[in-house]
Amino acid sequence: MRLAHKRQVAGDKPIEVAMTMIVQGGEYVFEKRPDNLDAGAAGKLAAYGGQIEWGELADEAAVREAGEETNLKLSPQSLRYLGRICVWSDKNQKPVEVHAHAFEVMLPYDIEVRQKGKAGESTRLSYPEVIDQLDSFSPATLATLKTVYLNPDHEEKHGFIDN
Repeated sequence: MRLAHKRQVAGDKPIEVAMTMIVQGGEYVFEKRPDNLDAGAAGKLAAYGGQIEWGELADEAAVREAGEETNLKLSPQSLRYLGRICVWSDKNQKPVEVHAHAFEVMLPYDIEVRQKGKAGESTRLSYPEVIDQLDSFSPATLATLKTVYLNPDHEEKHGFIDN
């Protein structure tokens, strides 16, 4: 599903973001967000992603953000759309409603995921480690984990909210 969105500004309107859950074998690859309080979800583990730019499709934003934050060169065709979630998070130390379009990419073991730029650090976690650290995740990533990966009733062929 390809969706275009207008760029939102923190405040009264929700922020539209795209995020990519990276799955590599039995592990998940997350970003440990910088501790900068002006950054959203400071110090939390999060899927790679960010704000959807004006006129950009959600899958294009997911590809762009993954490319800005990691060494990965993804394409929209390499992503599987998981669905859209709505959560409250923070930006510039203020609460903000976030509408996140979640995607998944499955990578073979021989591809090394490396962090780049101002992004935090890359963290790999097994399924049991994810379970043990649920309180360490950003709101949007946590909602995706709980709804898609930790939900025994989830059917992989369906998204989860507002498809």
